[in-house]
Amino acid sequence: QLHRAFLALIFLAILATAWGLATISGATAVAGAEAARIAADAGFRVRHVRVSGTERMNELTVYERALAQKDQPMPLVDLAALRDELLALPWVADARVSRQLPDTLRIDIVERQEHAVLAKPDHLVLIDAMGNALEPISPGKAKGKLVISGPGAQR
Repeated sequence: QLHRAFLALIFLAILATAWGLATISGATAVAGAEAARIAADAGFRVRHVRVSGTERMNELTVYERALAQKDQPMPLVDLAALRDELLALPWVADARVSRQLPDTLRIDIVERQEHAVLAKPDHLVLIDAMGNALEPISPGKAKGKLVISGPGAQR
């Protein structure tokens, strides 16, 4: 029994050493890139982008960010990074980015809701209930909306 346990321990140590050497030498990265290339050749490549949930914001802004992933192998698409890019847009309160295999990138947007107009010294800005600036607005379009101004009004 002891002989088998030592043999298993030696075998696991050899596997761990081989994995460590492969990681250090970059062989695992090369293998991952090769697997992504094979997946792309099999049709798992971003060819379509579907966006939903945009009503007020410019949908093309979302497509610009998503189309940077076009023709990239699906396994190499960084969904979290794309989501972070989308969350940086003024109108986006939340975003869900997912893969629809074999070739579609699906983006669902939850937009912020306009709440008021913030009057700054030289222009008007549409804001949401939390005070996030959404977009500049003309005085004509601000008619009939709640207009706030003064120090700390955005908070």
